Amino acid sequence: MTLTTMWTHGNSLVVEDPGEYEYIRHRAYGTLLKYNAGTSSLDDLRVCHIPIPTPQTVDGASPVIAKITVLFQTDANAPFVAPSQGIEGIVQIEKIDVWDGPTLVTTFRPNDWRGSHLSPDGVNQLAVPPTQVHTGIGVSLFCSVDGDEDASEWFLIVAGVAADFVYPNPPLVGRQFETERVKGR
Repeated sequence: MTLTTMWTHGNSLVVEDPGEYEYIRHRAYGTLLKYNAGTSSLDDLRVCHIPIPTPQTVDGASPVIAKITVLFQTDANAPFVAPSQGIEGIVQIEKIDVWDGPTLVTTFRPNDWRGSHLSPDGVNQLAVPPTQVHTGIGVSLFCSVDGDEDASEWFLIVAGVAADFVYPNPPLVGRQFETERVKGR
């Protein structure tokens, strides 16, 4: 079995409805979304999409997606966001969809996906039901905001997204080397 992890930088993020944001800034550390309080009801989920470079057939084997990792931050008092009143947990990622082209692979509804998770940790890594990949993987983040807090603190940063791909069989090249090694005895 061979494992390949493919990362994409947070700057690849696109939003579904740009009017829901006061601004969208692509920075060296990722994409910074500043939510706009005046564009929709507080019950609406704000959606963004991140494509992941997806390997296809390698030596005749198609990969299986096994895990995703999302590096994100929702706290306005953490690095990269200023000014801040020290408020935490206003923006929360409520739902994550993983897509293979037009096909929904799985949906996650994580508990308490908020705070600063700018490195892989126990919160921001999700095991995907093993699914053979046919086209390209995309991750959709559905975010809510706590409307009782000051709208100046409604931020989301996405620094990067990764997917782990597993090839169930050893590549043909490896089998060829093993065959040649056995013949050479």
